[in-house]
Amino acid sequence: MSGSFGSGSWSVSLTVNQVVAGRIVAALVGQPIGPANVPVTFNGGSSQQLVITQPTLNAQLPANFIVSGSGSNLPGNQVTVQAVTNGGAVLQTQQAFLQNIQPNGQGTWQANFSNVSAGAPTLGRIVASAAPAQLCRRSRST
Repeated sequence: MSGSFGSGSWSVSLTVNQVVAGRIVAALVGQPIGPANVPVTFNGGSSQQLVITQPTLNAQLPANFIVSGSGSNLPGNQVTVQAVTNGGAVLQTQQAFLQNIQPNGQGTWQANFSNVSAGAPTLGRIVASAAPAQLCRRSRST
């Protein structure tokens, strides 16, 4: 990895002995710039990703709603989706699977929730996870 700053340049060589997703961060110490970072997968493995696209942040959800998103290279192509109150009570859990998987391992998923009720308007969140524990959280009103 290399870069430049002003009229100077820098480089670094890394050795990583396992496939792992991560990021490389470069910072100019003592300066009000940066840091710069780039997501990478070390040793050429497949990077895993999990994203919730619907509902949007802070949506007010009815009792029946759909949660959708995308993911890539997930174990078993499976996603566990939960409606959870801010107090930690799990209101409902659904399983979803990646669909329309592209050659790069990316696909979409959808989970249908029905009759979800906390008894009164309650702040909560939707939690989507895939093994190993990769989480994507968003605050929701349910």
